[in-house]
Amino acid sequence: MKTTLKKHIMRQGAISFFEYMSLCLYHPTKGYYTKQDPLSRSPDFVTAPQISQMFGEMIGAWLLDVFLQKPYDAFNIVELGPGAGTCMSDIMRTAQQNASFLNNKQLFLYEVSSTLRTSQEAYLKSYNPSWIKNLSALPDQYCFFFANEFFDALPIRQFRKFSKTEWKEAYVSYDESSDQFVMTYQSSFHAQKLPSTLDTAPENSVFELNEMSYCLFEEICLHLQENGGTCLFIDYGQWQTKLSSTLRAFSQHQIVDPLHEPGAYDITANVVFSPFAQISKKYHLTNYSFTTQGSWLQALGIHERMKKLVEQNPDKQKPLEYAYHYLTDDQKMGIPFKVFAISSDQNTKLKGFARDAQ
Repeated sequence: MKTTLKKHIMRQGAISFFEYMSLCLYHPTKGYYTKQDPLSRSPDFVTAPQISQMFGEMIGAWLLDVFLQKPYDAFNIVELGPGAGTCMSDIMRTAQQNASFLNNKQLFLYEVSSTLRTSQEAYLKSYNPSWIKNLSALPDQYCFFFANEFFDALPIRQFRKFSKTEWKEAYVSYDESSDQFVMTYQSSFHAQKLPSTLDTAPENSVFELNEMSYCLFEEICLHLQENGGTCLFIDYGQWQTKLSSTLRAFSQHQIVDPLHEPGAYDITANVVFSPFAQISKKYHLTNYSFTTQGSWLQALGIHERMKKLVEQNPDKQKPLEYAYHYLTDDQKMGIPFKVFAISSDQNTKLKGFARDAQ
């Protein structure tokens, strides 16, 4: 990947960080998510479904609760970025206690990695999944959309404020003398089109824009508006932008320089959730809620589920308690990870949320 990028930059000049991140993660043959299984035995990061089955079970119970409020004869379940397939396997195992849910669903997996697709097929073949790369392939019927740690892995644009009126966009260039990629900032079309609400931001502020997330969510909202449905997104981030850099890369659970070994590391940035609510209102979708992962899982009864599992498996008490605390404690996943849900039906009760984020 490094050689490919060097040639690309030397041929056309510095590229936007958005393009750099896109190539590093999703290059057809050399990208981090396309050339390997990032959730292998020695992963660079760990996700909630890998920690415990309880995570997927809580999601399965939540989806079933929404379904039972208004059962449909036919509906879609779509997971965006299903990883190894373990989370959806836990979801389906929990939800299949209701025969109508199991028999009426069509399962779709939104995936770009052929390596991960092999793993997903092994976990989920009994549920007859279909793989899609475009939401337009979905049948026109009610749809449950679910994503866990998906949006944080989509490429971002990053901007820095250099004066009271000037924002510049992050670009990546190549320094031949040091044989290193370096970050630079340039004037750009996108920097000139930033919202006026950023005019009052102090100098050296950093603004990150995840265009792909919001474009994809526009498609989801259109489907919800036309066919009905419910979304559940779980990711690390915050409601409003921080005006500081959240960009980082991970290798063996350590934060590393995202410019050091392109294609070798997971690159990620915090998800800002408030634009999802703003976009949903454009489609007259106002039944949404937002909270922390810890609060949501506790409200759904994860502590009770943990105790029941300990009763059934007393020899696994310590790992079960560890997993419970890792998923819910404030200093682990409890506060850094957030949960956003939205339904097309104003009367649908979104369980686990103390109050709306409006």
